[in-house]
Amino acid sequence: MSGCGCCATGERQGDAAVACRAVEVTLVVEIAASPAKVWGAMTTGLGKWWLKDFHCAPGSKGIAMELKVGGRVWETDGKGGGLLWYTIGAIEKGRSITMSGHIGPPFGGPATTILNWSIEKSGKGTRFTLTDNLFGAVDGAMAAQIDSGWRQLIGVGLKGYLEKARKGR
Repeated sequence: MSGCGCCATGERQGDAAVACRAVEVTLVVEIAASPAKVWGAMTTGLGKWWLKDFHCAPGSKGIAMELKVGGRVWETDGKGGGLLWYTIGAIEKGRSITMSGHIGPPFGGPATTILNWSIEKSGKGTRFTLTDNLFGAVDGAMAAQIDSGWRQLIGVGLKGYLEKARKGR
């Protein structure tokens, strides 16, 4: 957002008005799998459950995570192209990951997102908590779309992948 001043003036350069605001999307999902299994899937197994409809890079061959501070969450087309989703800012191994990213055309924004995924033992399974804090040009429709997207990715993608694997044992 540097240079546009939208957060200071409430307007984007040119004639399009945009309201800058902060939005928090929170999702809690109970998963019938151990914390170790959930941690493995949400980190090194990301490409196994990330739904194909959520691949955004043209010609995407998959999504991956470099599990280290400063690591990337990104898609690649295998030919040098791709899309950087997030950069990892903090890891508490086996418990949480905090990452940051940017939303820009053609996906909306401009906005910045600070995303935290955390897990904890819950009964015989795991409680997965997602908190996505967005700030910038985020309107109600974009916030609803992000909420819906996380519900699909985590509630259907991650949960479905882990619970199907568990039943298959």
